Amino acid sequence: MPINLQIALWGIAVILITGTLIIWLKRIFRPSVADHELGLRMRSWWVMAGLFILAIAVNHTLGVLFFGLVSFLALKEYFSIIPSRSADKRTLLWAYLAIPL
Repeated sequence: MPINLQIALWGIAVILITGTLIIWLKRIFRPSVADHELGLRMRSWWVMAGLFILAIAVNHTLGVLFFGLVSFLALKEYFSIIPSRSADKRTLLWAYLAIPL
């Protein structure tokens, strides 16, 4: 694995560990109702990062395909949130087609 990729993966791990510690400390010192949701979001980020690191470690092509799949799902989620008109269909199609490119 190239050194710049290792540095990036270690950076992701450090950010996730820091976020997890902050949430853990927040639960101890300033508990609130939103703590459960924050924990669930952090857990989902751990799962996504773990799967991405595993995909990169197994095969470079698998990592690129996994990243494309996550990009597609994120774009689909974003487009479900924003209002769109029927005139926007062509633009949305080009946005989806830009993922493999």
